[in-house]
Amino acid sequence: MSRPKVNSGWLWPAITPTHSWIFHD
Repeated sequence: MSRPKVNSGWLWPAITPTHSWIFHD
C-alpha cells in the first residue's frame, strides 16, 4: 500500500470506500 494520498483522494472520496482512496496511488 502507498502512503495516504489525501490530495488525490479528495478528488473522489465519495465514489470510493475510505480505505481505498486513502491508499490510492
